[in-house]
Amino acid sequence: MSASEEPEKTKGSGEANPANLKTGWSSVEDYAWRYDDQAMKVFSDDIDTLLVFAGLFSAVLTAFVVPAFGMLQQDNVQVSADFLARISAKLDSFQITPPFINSTASHDPSPSSFTVSTSARWINILWFLSLLFSLASALFGILAKQWIREYLQWNQTTASPRDNVLLRQLRSEAWVKWKVPAGIAAIPALLEVAVVLFLVGLIVFVWMLDFVVALVISVAAGTILIIVFIVTTLPAFFQHCPYKSPTGWACAFVYDMAVRFIHRMRYRFENGFLNMDVLPYFPRWRHRDLHISRKLSMDVYDRTKEDPILWGIDVLTDMDHPEEYCTAEATHTSFGMGAPEFGRHTLTVRGSDVS
Repeated sequence: MSASEEPEKTKGSGEANPANLKTGWSSVEDYAWRYDDQAMKVFSDDIDTLLVFAGLFSAVLTAFVVPAFGMLQQDNVQVSADFLARISAKLDSFQITPPFINSTASHDPSPSSFTVSTSARWINILWFLSLLFSLASALFGILAKQWIREYLQWNQTTASPRDNVLLRQLRSEAWVKWKVPAGIAAIPALLEVAVVLFLVGLIVFVWMLDFVVALVISVAAGTILIIVFIVTTLPAFFQHCPYKSPTGWACAFVYDMAVRFIHRMRYRFENGFLNMDVLPYFPRWRHRDLHISRKLSMDVYDRTKEDPILWGIDVLTDMDHPEEYCTAEATHTSFGMGAPEFGRHTLTVRGSDVS
């Protein structure tokens, strides 16, 4: 056997029985570790970004809270100036008529008690709540980092793969049961609420200073808040909107609950009993999108089963640029979900054949 053929034989045998191939509990342990490491890395990266932003935002917010806090207390400098003005008025009112010194100034009433304005109260409420939520998001972020670190400690090199897998399964079930992913996803929502409260307090604050400045700041801040509200709630109403976030998922959850309730009530009034299979429960964005994808597939299958050629013509009619659509073929195609074949129909857009 030549020297050139020997490495090829060795390589072939290595592919058939690789030395580093893991089996049994070791393979399960390796797969679980790769899955958990990837999932926890996503959580950890989000929390790191949140902590940086929370620190910067809290520092900026503190610069506004310090002067706003003084609006709740009586200004000692102004009180001293008022007393000096009263003393000066007394001295100016003196008339010297030997051997007497008379004062013609009227008796000044006692100064009125200090009263906090409504605007000052609202500014401090909004800004202190914003600072509180910002610090709370940083605190919960640190706690979440500790939860993640402790969760990943199930993989110990000194323990057997079986013990590691069993411990991982125990912690994974508890992780889901106690809604830890939902809690971590809610932490950025605290910071978003803090920013909204700060902007609202800023609008109230500038209206105490100047009309023109207040008008400009109010328009800018209102525009920002409207854009944030739109991009947050759009995924709940539009199925293919990519603006998905934890806060947007809360809006989608509320929207799905409302739709589910309306459908159940309508079905109950129309059919006389409650329908429990109107809309399934979705634990996260992925499950909601998969449900929408399956529903669209069934809709496409139902339409093509009735008349594939008319369906293709409708698609081309609805398209803005049909020439960009290369070829749409429907030849013995199954759309999933157990859909059968619907016949042989070929639709070519760039050409002129529709068969």
